[in-house]
Amino acid sequence: MPITLTTPIQTGAVDPDGPYEEVKIIQFVLDTVAKCIWVNCQYGNTVNGIWIPGIKAGAAVDRSYCVKDGGEDTDYTDMVTAESVAADEVYYDKVSAILYQWLLDKGHYIGTIT
Repeated sequence: MPITLTTPIQTGAVDPDGPYEEVKIIQFVLDTVAKCIWVNCQYGNTVNGIWIPGIKAGAAVDRSYCVKDGGEDTDYTDMVTAESVAADEVYYDKVSAILYQWLLDKGHYIGTIT
């Protein structure tokens, strides 16, 4: 369920696996004390159903974001209090969809969830 970027990240000769056409959440951590959800993202491409990370190979994180409340935003509270609308949903898919949509809504990436 990565984000397909509207404008791929060009890598030139630096990375033969480029350009990067997608961004994928590779890790998210819920910190209930700090009231923050850390979202770690990575540029790369899906090839034949397999995630190929960008030049920062392996599990390297390209960008980290913190979903939290602040000012007028209630992003953290909204996410942790959201209720499932159907009993047969896979919670990972629902949480991932909410986090991917947040990345787009906040302008961290421009693209569509695929």
